[in-house]
Amino acid sequence: MAGPRQLRRVQRGPWRVIGGHWLTPPLQASSSFSTTALLSKKKAPKASRAEAPPSPATGTDEPATDDPFDLTALTAAIAAARARLADDLAALRASRSGRFDPTLLEALRVQLRKGSGEKDSVVRLGDVAQVLPRGGRMVSIVVGEKDHLKPVSSTILSSPHSLAPQPSPTSPLELLVPLPPPTAEARAAALAAAGRAGEAATERVRRARQAQQKRLRRMELDRAVRPDDLRKAQQGMERAFGEGVKALGNEVAGWKRGVEG
Repeated sequence: MAGPRQLRRVQRGPWRVIGGHWLTPPLQASSSFSTTALLSKKKAPKASRAEAPPSPATGTDEPATDDPFDLTALTAAIAAARARLADDLAALRASRSGRFDPTLLEALRVQLRKGSGEKDSVVRLGDVAQVLPRGGRMVSIVVGEKDHLKPVSSTILSSPHSLAPQPSPTSPLELLVPLPPPTAEARAAALAAAGRAGEAATERVRRARQAQQKRLRRMELDRAVRPDDLRKAQQGMERAFGEGVKALGNEVAGWKRGVEG
């Protein structure tokens, strides 16, 4: 039997004496438990990699939605440019074409004479008469009362607009006012302004075409369109651009013919 010194040495080793029997420590159980834990930790990253979404380089996570034949933005820009040009030309016709604006007559001040002992009153011509364009270079002035006909006619004659009203052969309450033709200087200024308005409209359409061209170029670099479809899309773009610019030019030319005629 081992002495106390030998027993203490045995207790420090891997064998242990309990109740007079030699017992082996459960190394296998603890070893398998720790090994299983390590394996489960190593498998976790593999599972996460398998569930990760596909890389954008595969092109499957973002399907292509661009249509090379879509000219919606270009056609909308052409329509907006035509509408803006029509408004600009209408403003030119009213203010810079050299034609007389009939609404200027409505702002003239008319002195209405009262009876004896009463003070005369001054009113706007538009308050006592209607100014009605009759087409061409003629304006009709219709008064509400026959007594207003003479003061209205005198006011128009003395105005700085060089107008000569005439009595109407069909109505005792109407005056006919022939309008003078536009001056050469005013006509030339109006024609130049119309040309600039047309150039501005064409530039807006040209910028829309450039945006469409950049869109097609991006699709070409991304290889999102076949070469044959790209060529056809570019032809459609150029066709729509040409038709839009031609329509703008026709509108300006028609307006100029109206001013010159």
